Amino acid sequence: MSLQKPKAPRKSITPSEYGRTGKDIPVPFSGEAVSKPSELLAAVSYDWNDDARGLLLVAVIRGGIDYKTFESIALKTPLKEKDWAIVLDTTPRTLMRYKKDNKTFAPKQTEKIIEIQQLMHYGQTVFGATASFHSWLTHENVGMGGVCPITLLDTSVGLGMVKDALGRIEHGILA
Repeated sequence: MSLQKPKAPRKSITPSEYGRTGKDIPVPFSGEAVSKPSELLAAVSYDWNDDARGLLLVAVIRGGIDYKTFESIALKTPLKEKDWAIVLDTTPRTLMRYKKDNKTFAPKQTEKIIEIQQLMHYGQTVFGATASFHSWLTHENVGMGGVCPITLLDTSVGLGMVKDALGRIEHGILA
């Protein structure tokens, strides 16, 4: 047996190369590339469970989304600007600067935005109507200790509680 020359190592791509530098985001398993995170987010749903879409979301999160993409998501929620500031652990003034400059959100903020987008899809599916779901989100809920579900969206635990409550509603377990 002879020794073979080792192959050149594959070029490692850091998360910061996605989105912020204008490079295309590779679509795992397909060899294609998409230049806008908003194109990838179009396919986001609550019930995604395949690795390809999961890896796409990881790429979008690492690269961040710009304010215009965020705004298109935010308009479909009952959250006001001050609510988004709390959820994203920032200030309304910072959000105004992001809007003015169409800045890109940090990965942690992008992840929270996507989680809320997925929650909105799931809630609308469970309730069958956006208005009904938004009403449920903004009213005190006995099954959740008398709090408004929307007030829990700023933490991962709270977001999980809201998803669990939606799951119980979906399956007819109201108590």
